[in-house]
This record gives sequence, C-alpha cells and structure tokens, in this order.
Amino acid sequence: MVELPFGRPSLPSLPLSFARGAFLYAGLLFLSGIPAAFVSPFVGGPLMLGSLGVLYFYRDPSRATPASGIVAPSDGTVASVGWEDDRIRLGIYLGVRDVHVIRAPFGGRIRAVDRESGGHWPAPLARSEHNEAVHVRFDGAEVTMRVGWFARRITPYVAGGQRVRRGARLGHIAFGSRTEVLLPAGIEPVDLNVEPGERLRAGETVIVEADAYDREVRERSSLSMARDPDGESGDPPSR
Repeated sequence: MVELPFGRPSLPSLPLSFARGAFLYAGLLFLSGIPAAFVSPFVGGPLMLGSLGVLYFYRDPSRATPASGIVAPSDGTVASVGWEDDRIRLGIYLGVRDVHVIRAPFGGRIRAVDRESGGHWPAPLARSEHNEAVHVRFDGAEVTMRVGWFARRITPYVAGGQRVRRGARLGHIAFGSRTEVLLPAGIEPVDLNVEPGERLRAGETVIVEADAYDREVRERSSLSMARDPDGESGDPPSR
C-alpha cells in the first residue's frame, strides 16, 4: 500500500461554538419549514430562517476569564442587588440578544445541583425571582439559573461533587431568562464593582475584586480550620 505524502484530512473547525441542543432545535425548525414551504413560502420561509435565529441564540463564544476575583455568571444587565440573610444576592436579566451560557463566577467544589419549581413570569419582572430555577450550590456561595416565560428550559452541565474552575460553563438557559449569584458571606456592598443597570459579560466582567474576595476566603478558611481541624468541612470557593 502506497502512503500519500499528506496526513489524514481533518474537518475545518467552526469559528463559533454552540450550546448543547443547538443543532437539534435548529434542524427540527429547518426541516419543518421544508414541507411548509410547499404549502406557503410565507410559512416555510420564516421557519427555515428561524433555524438561524436558534443558532444565534445558542451561540457559545469563548471568553477570556481574569486570573482572580469573582466574575459575572452571565451576560446581561444587573437587575437587582439585595441582602439574603448576611449575604449579597446579585440578579442579572438576560435579553434575547445576550449569550445564555452560564459560567462559574469562582472556582471550587459544587456541593449540589438542585431544581426548584416555580412560575414562568417574563424575566424583566421582579416576580421572576420566583420562577422555576436550577441552583448550583458551592460551599459558601450559589449560582441560580431561572427560566423566563417562553422556552422554560434549563440545561445544567455540572453535578454535585464536581470541581470547576473560574469561568467554566455551568449550563444553558433557553431564551429570555435571569441569573443570580449569592456571594460568599463577608462580601460587602462597597466591594462590588457593578451596580443596577450595568452591562456584564459572562466569565469576563469582575463583579468583586480579588483583594475583597481573598480576604473573605482567608476568613472562611480560618473559621473552617477552627471548627474542623481535620479539614472535612468543605472547601470555600477558590481564587
């Protein structure tokens, strides 16, 4: 057998990646538009073009995550900043043009991933805080993904017991939605880099600087060692 003077051909890589399910939903929409086009091009055409809209919505671009600090879990606009017991909860509204892949604001061990039943109010409304959700619970912090009124689908990429790095993908929310991050205890309002109305980019925008975050991690580590000298009380979110 004669070997050719070049290696095995490889498929060209796409300049943009997509969230899970993108090609399935886009393909179904496109295929449904083909027979519809024979009945009426005014029906089939929009269906086939809609498949491009699905791909746009499911896009998953790479992000340059900073080496330290707490980063935004999602694209969108800061909708609320409030207290929950002794911790700050930051709410973010995602519009239809935002990337809906959710990322880890910090590295660390995921304690649990829980699904919460709830309503399906439009994400811009305050009552959407009680919509159906998936909670990704870290030791001492939490990221919440909430559905909107339309697609109502959350796909988590992680599970309890898994360790993730800062900026890692946690999941995807289909169409208009909301995310929340419950910050570790010890983070104060003056430590926040963002305020309501400000635009964020998932995995890139630093919402709490490294010095404030490092101070909180040191305090949590000291308390954990005092309560559990064998180090079995769980790891705080890492830098």
